[in-house]
Order: sequence, then C-alpha cells, then structure tokens
Amino acid sequence: DATGRRKTPSFVRLHAVVSKALEDTKRGHVVPDDIEGWTPKRVSQWLVSCNPAFAQYAATFVDEEVTGKRLVRLSEEVLKKKLQVTSLGHRKELVRHLDALLRARKAFLKH
Repeated sequence: DATGRRKTPSFVRLHAVVSKALEDTKRGHVVPDDIEGWTPKRVSQWLVSCNPAFAQYAATFVDEEVTGKRLVRLSEEVLKKKLQVTSLGHRKELVRHLDALLRARKAFLKH
C-alpha cells in the first residue's frame, strides 16, 4: 500500500468482507429467506452491515465457521467467550440485531 506495508491475506480477506457489508448497508438490509444457508463469509457481511464497528469481529466469525445455522443459535456467552465479543454493549446490540433479523425473516416467510 501507500505506506509501504505489505497487506496480509487475513487483512485482504477482512477488507473484502467489510467492503461488501458496507455496500449492503448503503442499499439497506435485504430480508433473507434462508439465513440458515448463509456461509461464514455472508454472516460476517451481515455482522458488519449491522454496525461497522463490528468489523473487528468479522474475521473471528469466519475463522470459527459461524454459519447462518449457528448464527441463529448464538448465546451471549458464546459471543463473549468463543467469538471474543468482549464489549457488553456490542453483545447486547448484536443480540438486538439478530432478534430483528429473525423477526424480519419470520414476517417475510409469512407472505
């Protein structure tokens, strides 16, 4: 890059995830019809679209293989201990976003 530093593969991967999530955010949330089919990469994109500050957790979600099926079953304890979301505020916000996602999915599937 311009600073002369070499970009690591994990940085390049994270940058791609964050860029995609920010584009999704600009377009607004799309209500998914198959959350449980999401890949870890798609989960991390959703994560960052909820709050750009969550980008710091995106690589961990991918590394720990958090799929959509696992996302819908996450507890606050797993967020804290396994996924390293140590901020209480971030955990609470993430749970609120997940609840909203599940409610939107339920409403979408009713139609």
